Amino acid sequence: PVIAQPQQLSHDEAVATHAPAVVVSSWMPEEDWTAVWRAQPSVRAYVVLGECDGGQSGLPWETWGVRPSECFGAADADLPPPPWLVGPEPAADAVPPFQAD
Repeated sequence: PVIAQPQQLSHDEAVATHAPAVVVSSWMPEEDWTAVWRAQPSVRAYVVLGECDGGQSGLPWETWGVRPSECFGAADADLPPPPWLVGPEPAADAVPPFQAD
């Protein structure tokens, strides 16, 4: 069997280089990588494993659609829609982000 050598790539380099259909991320840092994945035409879905409401895996609003006031007590009345609700029309079979407890 052919065994590929590991590559040390950032998340954005990896999706640009390998054009995956699905991205799986575990405990994303306190930033939102999903915007890069949504912009990659090959990516049909992504799975983010980790805590959704404390900034421990992505950002609450941008990644998960959880309002900051639900996490940190911050004001959020003027928040724009989460980025995954704006932009190009999603594919007909696109599934919005969801959380499982």
